[in-house]
Amino acid sequence: MSIFNSAAGKISSLYKDLYTAWSLHRALPSGSDPFFPAGALVCVEISNCNLKCVMCPRGGVHGLVNDRRGMMGMELFRKIVDKFKAEKVTVRELWFANWGEPLLNPDFPEMVRYAKSRLPDAKLIAFSNLTCLTDPSAVAASGLDRIEVSLSGMSQEIYSRNHAGGNVKTVIENLAALAAAKQRLRSAMEITVKFHDYKYNKADAVLAGEFCRGNGIVFKFTRCYVSSVEGNVAFQKEKERFTEFYGGFIDMEKEKELAHTLGSPAQCVLRRYQVAIDFDGRLYRCCGVYEEKNLMGSFFDQEIRRIPAIDSGICRVCVKTPISWR
Repeated sequence: MSIFNSAAGKISSLYKDLYTAWSLHRALPSGSDPFFPAGALVCVEISNCNLKCVMCPRGGVHGLVNDRRGMMGMELFRKIVDKFKAEKVTVRELWFANWGEPLLNPDFPEMVRYAKSRLPDAKLIAFSNLTCLTDPSAVAASGLDRIEVSLSGMSQEIYSRNHAGGNVKTVIENLAALAAAKQRLRSAMEITVKFHDYKYNKADAVLAGEFCRGNGIVFKFTRCYVSSVEGNVAFQKEKERFTEFYGGFIDMEKEKELAHTLGSPAQCVLRRYQVAIDFDGRLYRCCGVYEEKNLMGSFFDQEIRRIPAIDSGICRVCVKTPISWR
């Protein structure tokens, strides 16, 4: 499941944090690192996804195209981490997942351990739908700083309205198992449930909060929105149809009120701070870009500090498009 639905609200809060860092950076002495002055945010896609959530571009409502399937191997992941180390780029956070489900990758715990050993100061965060947890102890003991779990209901009827293909009973059982493993192993890993704020699930949100409090899990009731740059472009082209569709999930008046454009790509803090890498080592402009046609070439063909300066057509489209999470 994508970052945009598994961690809805994360992007907007991240944007505020990075904008603050950018503002502070303008006062730095000349000669300071022009990019990543507060550390890079690295987003690594290590797997495909097993769900087709309705509010995610993978759900198909926009007709967007990204049919690529694959799994990042351990060797490639090591090379990615080692490149940041070799080029002395500080990594502020490393996210596992973009439009995929990281726990599908059997090498996930080993990847976390390797990243922790090479990038000890980086926060390691996974975004998951938690439908496929095979070894709770391995995850809890991996060194992961936080796992953020996407949830939108406590009954199958409510949950499946968005999480198409998932079983909420499995997710709840996996949450309990992961919490038990964390306690048993005295792991410092934080487990957070990001409960989607939809029009129809307020009663289930109360039940989810009670479940989380009883299991030592952080509960966050999180605003959802029109996700992906391309999804927002599609919305602008067919406002009437998509307003009706999204209106069954979220407050569209609030969504439209919060949406805004940017003056230029240079004003985008995600472009300035983020490096988003697909499972085969190719670059996305950022974690808000979905379609394969907007990939930018190999991560290994670029000096990391030059990645934010790569000219990208999707950036020129994005800045002209009203988007609420930016």
